[in-house]
Order: sequence, then C-alpha cells, then structure tokens
Amino acid sequence: MKRYAERIDRNNSIEKEDLKHINSMIESMTYSMEWMTNVRQPGVFRGMDKKSVYQRRSYGNIDLIPDIAEQLLNS
Repeated sequence: MKRYAERIDRNNSIEKEDLKHINSMIESMTYSMEWMTNVRQPGVFRGMDKKSVYQRRSYGNIDLIPDIAEQLLNS
C-alpha cells in the first residue's frame, strides 16, 4: 500500500482522492497492528492493567461506614 501511495500522481485530482483513502487505510492498519502487537491501545501511556481500578477495598469493621437510615428518616 505504501509503495502504491508513493507512485500516485499528486497533481491528478482523482488520484489525490484515492491517496486520502489509501493513507486512511494505512493509518488504520498500522493502529490495529500496533494494538495487537503490544496488547494495549496505542497512545495510552497507562493502561487499565496499570491502574488500581481492579483493586478492592474491604472493611473488616462495618462501623466505619456511617448508617444513613437516621438521616433519611429525619429529612
């Protein structure tokens, strides 16, 4: 594809439109290949596997969580 894109006459308006489509295809395939190779989205520096989103916090003592039942009844 890249070789074909290099051979296109940039002065010809029809071929210039083809070049836009070819460059779009090249960009899309490059993005997809990079994603599959690196097993993560390209351009994202900190993936979901690096964030603490999957960490759970459990409370051994339930008294740490305030009881809102009284607050609901009083309002």
